Amino acid sequence: MRIKVCGLTEPEHVDAAVEAGVDAIGLVLVPSVRQVSVDLAARLLERVPEHIERFAVFRIPDPTTVAAIASLPFTVLQGDATYTGPVPKNWRYVPTYRNDATVLERLTVPSVGTAWTDGLVLVDGPGEAGEGITGNWARARAMAATVPLMLAGGLSPDNVVAAIFAVKPVAVDVSSGVESARGVKDPLRIVQFVRVVRDACETL
Repeated sequence: MRIKVCGLTEPEHVDAAVEAGVDAIGLVLVPSVRQVSVDLAARLLERVPEHIERFAVFRIPDPTTVAAIASLPFTVLQGDATYTGPVPKNWRYVPTYRNDATVLERLTVPSVGTAWTDGLVLVDGPGEAGEGITGNWARARAMAATVPLMLAGGLSPDNVVAAIFAVKPVAVDVSSGVESARGVKDPLRIVQFVRVVRDACETL
């Protein structure tokens, strides 16, 4: 089970995630309470060891911004599944789908699995990314049965274990669920989230 903490904006919160043992971090590069500038992204990435995946998070990636960050040590470009633009060399693209019946129920293994190098997809909540709204886990589980799925949307230390058992994802992604205020990460909740996920995985 891989763990990603998304929407990091402060050096001390990046450090907390790294020390807690996450597998990936995400930096948001579009308008949001969690948005970071290209310069701040560069400084935050300096604190992340190479073994941790580094996601550049967009809604629909803007090619100009993508070009501006292409030299930064990100490893993954994350954005809407409709994106067909450029991906920097040696990065992977992870498409994001809303947890919406009209979106998920029309997906098939070929339509997802052949487009991306490792087939990993991210399923968020039913609203806009970062709203912290829990999606329909039964729909997500049906998708997780056919493709490697990273589950996001309203996860927190309080519900992530139930989500893991309900959906069977290969990864979980948290943002608002480890915050003390909107857009402000709480290092203790980051540690708690990682701990409960690791403990749950021992019983799977």
